[in-house]
Amino acid sequence: MKIVLLGLLVATGIISYVPESSVSHSKAAMELYKIFSPREQFVSSFTTEFDVQIEKLAKMGLEEPKLKKIKTMSVAYAEKIADDPELEEKRVELFVKTFSEDEIKELTQFYRTPTGKKALRKLPELTQQAVQLAHEYALKYQPEFPKELRSILAEVPENSADPTDSTP
Repeated sequence: MKIVLLGLLVATGIISYVPESSVSHSKAAMELYKIFSPREQFVSSFTTEFDVQIEKLAKMGLEEPKLKKIKTMSVAYAEKIADDPELEEKRVELFVKTFSEDEIKELTQFYRTPTGKKALRKLPELTQQAVQLAHEYALKYQPEFPKELRSILAEVPENSADPTDSTP
C-alpha cells in the first residue's frame, strides 16, 4: 500500500523522487564547482574582455569620466550574471553530465593539492595566452586563405546551381 501511495504521489508531481546517488553526485559536483571560485573567475574574465572594448573607446576619444562609468557598469553587469543562482545550477549540471561522481571526487582531491591550486590560478591565464597565440598564427596565414578560397570558387562551373537560389 505504501509503495502504491508513494508511486501516486511521485506520478502526480506532489513529491519528486531523486535517487540518493543523484543527490550525492550533485553535491560532489557543487563542491568541485566551488573550488573553481567561479564567480571571481567569471567576473575577472568578463571584465578583462570588456576592458579591450573600453580601451578602444578611449582611443576613439571618449572622456575618462565616461570610461570609468562604463567600467563600473561592466563590473556590475558581470556580477549580476555571476550571481544568478540559475547560472550556478546549470554550470553544476555540466559537471554532473560530464564527469561521474568518482571522477568529480578525484578532481576535487587534485584541485585541493598545491599543484591543483596552482593549476586553478594559472590555467585561465594560460588559456588566454594560447588563444592569443592562435590569433597571431591565424593572422600569419590569413593572406593565404582568401587566395585559396577564390581558387576553389573559380573551379565551380558557371552553370552549377546557386546554393543561395531558392527557385527550383
